[in-house]
Amino acid sequence: MERRRQCLVAAAAEAARTLRERWPMLRTVWLFGSVLDPDAFCRHSDLDLALEGLPDEDHLAALRVVEAVVDPALAAAGERGVAIDVVRCEDLPPHWRQRLRQRALALS
Repeated sequence: MERRRQCLVAAAAEAARTLRERWPMLRTVWLFGSVLDPDAFCRHSDLDLALEGLPDEDHLAALRVVEAVVDPALAAAGERGVAIDVVRCEDLPPHWRQRLRQRALALS
């Protein structure tokens, strides 16, 4: 499990770099959820990213970019795919944005 979790964290960091290349106006890419907690992470855990500064019309394109980075990284490590959730920070209620700043890992 720990190998899978670490692979996901590394793939998320690479996805963040790719997102910043495509959308330089991104202020922050946040990694959050069970992938940050080895005790909570399990085989069915998903990968959660929140993007701050992404234009609304680019939401689905950003999800496709993340999938294009994460899926091959997992396959190369001998791991199966993962569900990926990408949200725009601007679409979250204020209390969730605050929670991200307190508990999430800023990847960029």
